[in-house]
Amino acid sequence: MGKKEKEVEEAIFSYLEKHNRPFGIQNVIDGLQGAFKRAQILKVFDALVDSKRITLKEFGKNKVYWLAQDDIELPDENERRRIKDETAEKRASVSELKNQLQTLQGDVSSLRNALTDEQIADRIAELKKENKVLQDRLDSLTKNAVKVSPEERVRVEKALVDLVKMWKKRKRVVADVVDQMCEGMGKKPAEVNEMIGIETDEEVGVAPPKKQPRIAGK
Repeated sequence: MGKKEKEVEEAIFSYLEKHNRPFGIQNVIDGLQGAFKRAQILKVFDALVDSKRITLKEFGKNKVYWLAQDDIELPDENERRRIKDETAEKRASVSELKNQLQTLQGDVSSLRNALTDEQIADRIAELKKENKVLQDRLDSLTKNAVKVSPEERVRVEKALVDLVKMWKKRKRVVADVVDQMCEGMGKKPAEVNEMIGIETDEEVGVAPPKKQPRIAGK
């Protein structure tokens, strides 16, 4: 075998040994990036097959080559178990690292979206201005507020109690009248209300207080 053929053989064998999987001729030519001519590679492949350094399998017109596996020493049961356990540990480590990476990516995203010191200072100044406007408004309302005497408050609250009582009483009276009309006419309350033009509290969205208003001091 000439020097050039030896160089081609070493390149091909090294490529197959590195990837250790089945290849077609074109795959190897592409993998070697055109370093050798097709005819040179075919000749060396034939020589490697003859020397049983690589294995050839034909599928119709297609030929597939891979590194001969006969001289590879297979691990015993203990070694296989050790490799299996080590693989499981490494997979767990990879999974943990992926989770850590996701966390770090989230932290980076949060930091990118966070306000800078200058933006925080501007926001504080803006909030201070808003707070002063609100405080001035509160001071104005407090200063101009009309003070109500205790006597006036009692008078207003008593009037409210009386009005609520009157409201409930009149509501009961109207309801009784409508019920009597329903019995005599054989109609529903809603039909009678519509006929005589009554709007119920529920229809206009109001209702008397459930609890009696409390008068101050009582």
